[in-house]
Amino acid sequence: MTPLVLLAEDNAGDVDLLQLAFSEAGVPIEFDVARDGRSALSRLQHAAEHGGGGYALILLDLNLPGVGGIELLGFAKAQPTLHAIPVVIMTSSDHPRDRERALAGGADAYHLKPFGFAGYAPIIAQLVRSLPG
Repeated sequence: MTPLVLLAEDNAGDVDLLQLAFSEAGVPIEFDVARDGRSALSRLQHAAEHGGGGYALILLDLNLPGVGGIELLGFAKAQPTLHAIPVVIMTSSDHPRDRERALAGGADAYHLKPFGFAGYAPIIAQLVRSLPG
């Protein structure tokens, strides 16, 4: 079964790069893309009510319109049906306070978005280790 990943990302270019990086790495993934924080929260609420929604991994940008990544992380980690799903932050923020807040809030990893396609390879390798099976 192909793992389902919730990707909360408002930048279409970053969505495309991430999808391409997984594809190029030969990792079959189905993405459920939320383009803003409210949409991501709605998906997480639905998943929480339905046993986790089938998500194998949650990828969050910190700076989403509507509801931020830290709030989404807090919601996911507070839900009994979601708290065990790995949550990885993918952001352009290299501010130490953002990293500390994310990790203290239960994020399993914190990655800076690379500037190009090649920079995604080591991140994808780490993300694949987060997937079940």
